Amino acid sequence: MRFTHFENGQAIMVNIGEKSLSHRVTKAVLFGTRFSVPLARKAMTLTHEFIPMAHPLPIAPLNSSFKRKAQVIEVQVSCDYKTGLELEAIMAAAGFMKEIPYLGFAAITHKEGGKSGTLERRAQIYREGFSFQKGIWYRVVGKGWLKATEHGLEKVPDFQLEAGDVILCSLQ
Repeated sequence: MRFTHFENGQAIMVNIGEKSLSHRVTKAVLFGTRFSVPLARKAMTLTHEFIPMAHPLPIAPLNSSFKRKAQVIEVQVSCDYKTGLELEAIMAAAGFMKEIPYLGFAAITHKEGGKSGTLERRAQIYREGFSFQKGIWYRVVGKGWLKATEHGLEKVPDFQLEAGDVILCSLQ
């Protein structure tokens, strides 16, 4: 996979001017219990102000939905535009943080639209976080990198990803 936000080692803003509009839907999940829908919507609409090189997107509150299942909050963001909504979905999930500091984990579980088509990841609660089909990396404040394996959480000295691994970061 080629990173489109870098050219000759320098960060660049991707030119989306010649791309055509397509319907895009992205879902993210947040593992946690404290949340605020107004904060989530605000974080989602201000993504371009917090993340360098992110495009401002035409997202209306009607294009987002929030569902809570046990300790998992699912965010769905959709709009017709020229670029993806992954950052907006993650920001909406992070926007559920009602109290700071708060430890939670967010991950993209569904993406559709654009030239890459539809991508799915199944998430389920796994002890202290999520379990996907392959390993998951956790960045836990004060503990370093941990990886979920069939033996539980194992401390990992190096940051070495394998194909299919998912990174979940502490939001603290």
